[in-house]
Amino acid sequence: MRPFHQERYWWYCNLRLPFLIISAIVVRNQVQYAQDRDKGFSKNNLISVDFVGDIGKSYSLIKQELVNSEIASSVTKTMNGITAGGAHTWGLRWQGENPKDSNTTITIYSSDADMVKTAGLHLIAGRDIDINKYPTDSFSVLLNEAAAKLMGFKNPVGQTISRPYANITLHVVGVAKNYVAASPFGEVPPTVIEGPSAWFNSMLIKFDRAHFTADDLAKAEQVFKKYNPMYPFNYKFVDQEYAKQSNNEQRTKTMAGLFAALAIFISCLGLFGLSAYVAESRIKEIGVRKVLGASVINITKLLSLDFVKLVFVSIVIAMPVAWYAMNKWLEDYTYRIALSWSIFLIAGLLAIVIALVTVSFQSIKAAISHPVKSLRIE
Repeated sequence: MRPFHQERYWWYCNLRLPFLIISAIVVRNQVQYAQDRDKGFSKNNLISVDFVGDIGKSYSLIKQELVNSEIASSVTKTMNGITAGGAHTWGLRWQGENPKDSNTTITIYSSDADMVKTAGLHLIAGRDIDINKYPTDSFSVLLNEAAAKLMGFKNPVGQTISRPYANITLHVVGVAKNYVAASPFGEVPPTVIEGPSAWFNSMLIKFDRAHFTADDLAKAEQVFKKYNPMYPFNYKFVDQEYAKQSNNEQRTKTMAGLFAALAIFISCLGLFGLSAYVAESRIKEIGVRKVLGASVINITKLLSLDFVKLVFVSIVIAMPVAWYAMNKWLEDYTYRIALSWSIFLIAGLLAIVIALVTVSFQSIKAAISHPVKSLRIE
């Protein structure tokens, strides 16, 4: 039997091991789950340019030159960058509105034309806003699925939405699939994309994927300098802006991995020293067993068995604690993974393997030592 202080040292080295492994796996899976989420729009080869200087008043000319010269495959002006989400309001009203939905926050975005084509949205009903083809689209809107569901429209196309405070009636011309503009961990809000009746502070430019982006950027810069010579050509890649939405979670993922690796390393050092002490304290017993015919495998098993038993106990204690802690952490995210049994199984197996690999070195070393030398030790 090991003295009590050795047992206490064992718990210090190993009770946290399965907990940190489980935590690292859950954090990694949650971040990856959000990153793999269907975004609902195409962020590649897409840039946003804020309206500064003369860009706003020269927008039509800039768009025409970018498209005609095949620098861009599509261009639209918008309220702001797509990853900024848009404005928020409670002031929209519609037929059949449920009173409890009156205070529901609705996100307002805007586009003059080609929003679906430029951002790569998925249109599931109706058509895109196109002020050039349909002059009345100044007061037309696109809804996302969440907005159509909130408003209870079975057939959204053709429905009207009013803005009483401005005495404006908006006509629904299409419905787009939900797209994730803000954090990939959150719920997609009801979104109404308005036509030119809204305001514009930015533009989205979709480059032709057949060209090198660097070449398109250089050509686009010349176009902007032509119409806005007093200001530099400043742009943002939408994919990079979108990636920033999960920066905090990425840092959490990295820190969890580093802490888990550090804890495993410290636990291995403790196990290595403890297994060396146990092997040394039982050196005469090992010598006697070898003289009586015990094999290397039998002795290794004998020395490792107690460690494995305690690993199982530490896993049983750590799992409910880890399950509770990770559930509380995941409550902060609307879009989240489910804690499956496979996570705990993998963590438990890893803890056992790590412990066995660490203690087996000392166990095998003691098992292959010459029995005569072992029995001579006082």
